[in-house]
Amino acid sequence: GVVHSRGSEQDVARGAEKPQFSQVVVVGGGAAGFFAAIECARRHDVEVTVLEALPEPLTKVRISGGGRCNVTHAARFDDKELLASTYPRGSREMMSPFVRFGAQDTIEWFSRMGVELKTEPDGRMFPVSDSSDSIIAALRAAADRARVRVICGAKVVRVERLSSISDRDVRGRFCIAVQRSGHGSPSRSNFSCNAVLLSPGASRAAYEWAKELGHSVSAPVPSLFTLRVADKRLEELAGVSVPDAMVELLEPVHPMENSPVDTAEACARASKKKPKVRRPSSQGLKQRRELLITHWGFSGPAVLRLFAFGARKLFDAAYLATLIVNWRPSATEEQTLAELLHAKARLGAKQIGTFCPLSIPSRPHGGDADATLFPRRLWRALVAHAFESALVAASSANNAIDLLAMKWSDVRDVVLRKLARELHRSEFEVSGKGIFKEEFVTCGGVRLADVDLRTMQSKRVPGMYIAGEQLDVDAVTGGFNLQAAWTTGFIAGSSMRDDVLRGLSDQQTNHYT
Repeated sequence: GVVHSRGSEQDVARGAEKPQFSQVVVVGGGAAGFFAAIECARRHDVEVTVLEALPEPLTKVRISGGGRCNVTHAARFDDKELLASTYPRGSREMMSPFVRFGAQDTIEWFSRMGVELKTEPDGRMFPVSDSSDSIIAALRAAADRARVRVICGAKVVRVERLSSISDRDVRGRFCIAVQRSGHGSPSRSNFSCNAVLLSPGASRAAYEWAKELGHSVSAPVPSLFTLRVADKRLEELAGVSVPDAMVELLEPVHPMENSPVDTAEACARASKKKPKVRRPSSQGLKQRRELLITHWGFSGPAVLRLFAFGARKLFDAAYLATLIVNWRPSATEEQTLAELLHAKARLGAKQIGTFCPLSIPSRPHGGDADATLFPRRLWRALVAHAFESALVAASSANNAIDLLAMKWSDVRDVVLRKLARELHRSEFEVSGKGIFKEEFVTCGGVRLADVDLRTMQSKRVPGMYIAGEQLDVDAVTGGFNLQAAWTTGFIAGSSMRDDVLRGLSDQQTNHYT
């Protein structure tokens, strides 16, 4: 990403060599930056240079979707309710940009490049090849045809507006200092340009630089992660999946008012004690989706969505919170209790740990028509916990194994009430977070109020454009984050082209007048 270092204005102007001029410079060769460069240069009338710090561009595109590249989602991006449920931050503001360049536009663009996409049952869209290589090859071929200059191993160390530089011989509005890495020793070079796009991904240094130029920045924190939960009930349950579960986060209350930039600092400042909790205050802190039990706690669509919406609150609380799981949201607790009491009368001599009378939908919000059996291992764990809870007061010497062998007819009604409660309101203490595969998504960035979303141009710095993860826009998994990158990149690219050509036209007009 971008690394910002302080230095005198004269250092940038003097540099090791006279700045190389490019009409447009794109800082960052990720999805948004690369797409913007292609759109800006596709008519061969604007010169565009992409500066990428890593040895090759599009590295996050390569690993997205587990290497398959979840390009976009087959959803309607003009649906306000859908955007509100998929974009924790930026759903309202991004409505107009998505109308201008949405999922269908992305599908058609890649189709023109020779890459067809397929839609999976959950709406996620992938290349038919099931390989991100297809997407990267199409983007690089398009960049080659547009004559985009891509320089890798080029780490931007400073960006200056020319108005603040004493050397007036430098062309353009911006001067960019770059540290180059390669086969030899690192070298320094400078670039100047008329328009610059800031799209280096979730670069903390670039956020700080944006703040110095007058932008308001929401501190970045992780928004795509799994949960660490150490609980006896989950032992031996890794791999169990519940297709239709409701998860609810009891919103942590923490003395930290504002999220610091450094996660380590937050953890150091957070109390080791369990934070107090209160009822959730927003719709996003309750999600009904598939839930997966892992070796370290919970994952799956329900958890990933839940914590995308609760990312900042959890960060402030050092990822200590209480999670409520409803394993059977298709029924009420009273209905489940009635089924359990009926099973007691019907199953009599059967062992409660072996015979589960309950079914659950095979998909979120499903009905009886597509019901499946309740996971047996999970049933046994919840039954054992209900027995233990009911028998603690009596100081019973029985263990869970003996209790699981108990006949249905011998189970007391109080235990069945405890079991119904456990099925609808299991409480788990969250002790930390994990990562989601190799992917890393943050919330935070330049606040959208500081950007003209019709052009992606900064309202604070004329000629500077901002796209991708540098913006305070993020989404749940499913192709929504990449679609935001394609959308903001496309708009920024076309706007920069118009900006540069308009500037050339003005220069010609002034020359002849």
